[in-house]
Amino acid sequence: RTFFAMPEGDALPVVGGLIGANVGVWCAWQVVDERLMTEHFTLSNDDVLRRPHTILTHFFSHQSGWHLIGNCVTLFFFGPEVVGALGAARFLGVYGGAGLAAGGGPPPAGAGR
Repeated sequence: RTFFAMPEGDALPVVGGLIGANVGVWCAWQVVDERLMTEHFTLSNDDVLRRPHTILTHFFSHQSGWHLIGNCVTLFFFGPEVVGALGAARFLGVYGGAGLAAGGGPPPAGAGR
């Protein structure tokens, strides 16, 4: 595939869907009540038993627009190659594993969300 070509095959719905979910959640952070977003799109030891869905939904929250852009650009350029090498299901497993690992540590310094 050329440098700016759209993902093809299995990579298109996987990479496109993940980019769409990330952008959609970031946009929601901009317009939806912050309390609602915090309750449903951040991970907290205090709330994980009451809101177990946050184990997955926190994957799509970003600290800033630059954080979102960096992740989406990386996903756009490298995601199709990894989907091609691993297959869609294994790629999603790696993506989910990375999200779980990211949620397992302390928040970065200065994290507001």
